Amino acid sequence: MSALKTMKVKEVPQFLKTHITKETAQSAYNTWWINYKKQYIDTSSSKPIVHFMTGIFVLSYTLAWPTEYAHWKHARDAQIKGEKVKP
Repeated sequence: MSALKTMKVKEVPQFLKTHITKETAQSAYNTWWINYKKQYIDTSSSKPIVHFMTGIFVLSYTLAWPTEYAHWKHARDAQIKGEKVKP
């Protein structure tokens, strides 16, 4: 991937198409999983629980953010128009 530093923007999509395939992604995932299992699960660490909870928090925040943003935007627009806004 260090070759990306010297490429022009137009060359990047073709480079990625040839270098990132299903097989390389699967191989990278398998290598990551083996190392993760060896480092955390086989040692009975509590880190996988923390990682899981953090992932769920990030996912839920990401899914809820558009709704919260829409509510905030509506309240801001109402305040600009001089309407009373519930806290």
